[in-house]
Amino acid sequence: MLFVVSGKNQDALTQYLNNYLDFCLDASPTLFHSICYTSCVGREHYRYRFACVANNMQDLISRIEDHLQSESTSSGGTARRILLGFPGQGSQYQGMGRYLSNQYSGFRNIITDAANKASSLTGYPILPFLVEESAPGPLTIDQSDVAQVCIFTFQYAIATWLDTLGIQAHAVMGHSLGEIAASGEFKVLLMMKFILTLLSPVIAGALTFEIGLQFVVMRAKLLRANPASSGGMAAIATTEDRVARYISTLGLQNRVSIAVFNAPENNVVSGNLKDVDQVIAMAKRDGLRATKLVVDQGDL
Repeated sequence: MLFVVSGKNQDALTQYLNNYLDFCLDASPTLFHSICYTSCVGREHYRYRFACVANNMQDLISRIEDHLQSESTSSGGTARRILLGFPGQGSQYQGMGRYLSNQYSGFRNIITDAANKASSLTGYPILPFLVEESAPGPLTIDQSDVAQVCIFTFQYAIATWLDTLGIQAHAVMGHSLGEIAASGEFKVLLMMKFILTLLSPVIAGALTFEIGLQFVVMRAKLLRANPASSGGMAAIATTEDRVARYISTLGLQNRVSIAVFNAPENNVVSGNLKDVDQVIAMAKRDGLRATKLVVDQGDL
């Protein structure tokens, strides 16, 4: 269960947590769910906050005690700020919203509504990929056109649900597909690179969930895997020059390319799946971390 309390300043928050601790120590364990529920929806939420996930009353008590103890030994400082990060394709997995959906009716309502809107555009059900143990029918969540819609829908549902609990981000960041959710949910000015076209800046507040969803669905269709040529991508933990040497040594200059420069020693290669596997194998022989991404497209 999620437990959230806040105060107008750090001293008020500390006192509030001490009050909660005293109450929980004397309260019946059967009140655990009611206490957590009330802390989330029955109180105003201020700038200085404490949040945790607890399984039972004793777990909640331990987490509050740990926080108060760590706070007493620290030198103080400003309140922590919240940053939400939105990953791109490859972060999906079957039933990614299952736990939250089963535990919290508020989240279930939000993700169901969002998934139904997505289904009306895709022509196939989205919700089962997000909340069920197994995929419906022949489609899987790892298929590119399915994955992108599911990731965007899940990200929107998470951010919206957190907002209903009073948990709001001071800043957001997105990677690739995740940029769309970040820009739409938090209404930031953003330049998005889509295939080879640089889109105009999104005017603050102009990108609603519905518009973002239409964009994602179209993007997913255009980036659908080519059945005639299996594509793939892999993250290689080394420099751009070294990755380029691997591609050259293997004679794959026209079949594999560096698609993303994530960091000085984190680059993503893209191309035919079998060719990408060769690059992975060579990197691993040199003791490097090389991870095949959960995507089914990887054109040059």
